[in-house]
Order: sequence, then C-alpha cells, then structure tokens
Amino acid sequence: STEDGQLITIDLINPNSEEGTRGIKKVISGHYSACTALQRSPFVKDVLLTVGDWHFHLWQVDVESPLFTSPFASCLLSCGVWSPSRPAVVVIGKIDGSIDVWDLLDR
Repeated sequence: STEDGQLITIDLINPNSEEGTRGIKKVISGHYSACTALQRSPFVKDVLLTVGDWHFHLWQVDVESPLFTSPFASCLLSCGVWSPSRPAVVVIGKIDGSIDVWDLLDR
C-alpha cells in the first residue's frame, strides 16, 4: 500500500516483464489517506485486510473492488488484524484507544 491509500499488486517472479513498470500489475485506490495496516487472512490466502483513514476493506487478490467496506468510523482507524482462531473476525484499533471487533458472519 502507499501513503496515498493505493493498493499495488506487483509481480516478484518476473519484475521486469513490461518495460518501465517495475513489476507493477495493478494500482487500486483503496483509502483516502495512508493505509495503516495490510494483512493477509491466515485462513483464506487470497483475502486481504486493509485499514486506513475512517474505514477498513476486505479485498480478494486480483479483484479491483473490495469484497467488504466498513461504514465510516467516528474517528481515524490506526490498526487492524485478523483473528488467529476465527476466520471471519477482524479486530480494528482506533486512534482514541478503543477497539472494534467485527464478526463478519454475525448478522
């Protein structure tokens, strides 16, 4: 991810595949400001969590739009992690010191 909130996919196996691209495959606008967390799901290897500004996204690799976007939070989000034991749970930290626990299977 970048300081501008973009999610960039690169090819490390063949980084010089196209002249001038340095292995960059895709650039996707994900957040309004820098991403403060980027983590791959420990259970579903092609799903990523990104946290930045006032919301978080869940992405599937090679899909250009998020699978899920959280509603805007009341303050900036500072970090986020997947639960190590529950595949559909993410924990999101806020700059005010509070945390939100999201169970994506809970209705």
